[in-house]
Amino acid sequence: MLALRRLAPATLRSLHTSAPAAKKAKAVEFEEEDFDDAGDLFDGAQVEAASGDRGARRAALSDSILNRTSVRIGDLRKVVQLSDSVEDLQQLGTVLKSWRAQGKKVTDQTAVEIVGRCIRFGQQELAHTYVSHKVQYGIPTLPAHVYNKIAPVKGAKEAKTAAEEVKEAPAAAAEATEA
Repeated sequence: MLALRRLAPATLRSLHTSAPAAKKAKAVEFEEEDFDDAGDLFDGAQVEAASGDRGARRAALSDSILNRTSVRIGDLRKVVQLSDSVEDLQQLGTVLKSWRAQGKKVTDQTAVEIVGRCIRFGQQELAHTYVSHKVQYGIPTLPAHVYNKIAPVKGAKEAKTAAEEVKEAPAAAAEATEA
């Protein structure tokens, strides 16, 4: 039979701690805060300069892509993010062509941002141009929910004319019976 060994009882160390409520209260001194606006982190002049910096940064990044000195893939995305006007979006076409000529690919996220910027400024036609000319601009295939926002509705005129014909049909039938 198996002999059962008796194991030594495990010794536990217990540390004595006092309750947090038993601690002595320390005297709290309140310092008066200085409410001076002189040490403001952001002055008004800096905020105005920051908006000018966006245009300058966009121009610098665009020039680096056009001059083929840009090596980072994120530079194109920055140019898209810094595009704040319709003119910037129209100039984006030349930047995309240069990007494509360098053999670089437009990422899916950058393509979605390009379309989003165009939609934001009401330039769905421009976004459709960029997306439909894949060889020229290099925009990859977009997800369906993004493409549906810019795709022209096919047969929209035909559907309207058919609806108008349906509305006019009773009037035409009434005229035919009168004659």
